[in-house]
Amino acid sequence: PDLILMDMNMPGMSGIDVCRKIKADPETRNIPVIFLSAMGEVDLKVKALEAGGTDYVTKPAGPSEILARISTHLNMYRLQQRLKIQTEKLAAEIKERKQVEEDLLKERTLLTTIIDNIPVMLTRYSPDANMLYLNKEFEKIIGWNTEEVQDIDMMEKVYPDPYSRQQA
Repeated sequence: PDLILMDMNMPGMSGIDVCRKIKADPETRNIPVIFLSAMGEVDLKVKALEAGGTDYVTKPAGPSEILARISTHLNMYRLQQRLKIQTEKLAAEIKERKQVEEDLLKERTLLTTIIDNIPVMLTRYSPDANMLYLNKEFEKIIGWNTEEVQDIDMMEKVYPDPYSRQQA
């Protein structure tokens, strides 16, 4: 059920005992329980709420009050169910993204290992012609490592602009 509306006094078992059983079961613990009772003592209301009750309506209560409380608790229950579903979806998406990140890291590590060990000089440039990466073969031949050449315009070093030299 989406909501349980029960009296405090029932034959065989009190409403509080029934509520405790409902709240102890993982499949029913989130169902809102509204107590109805002619007994309006504060201690009894507190015990009902401590047992897991969501609300306590003292009889006689008008139909509009009971319907308003039912509507409020049903709306909250449904919102909690939607939130639970969205949380589960988000957790699954996070798990999937973490797996994708792990897979990408493995692929990147493999690719870097391959690039570093291939007997050909390879480098990667930024769009403005700065060196970003040198493979091991390139480092071995030119004697520089990636950190030393990062942000250096290698084209300017290798093929200096004759016009800029004349101005200096």
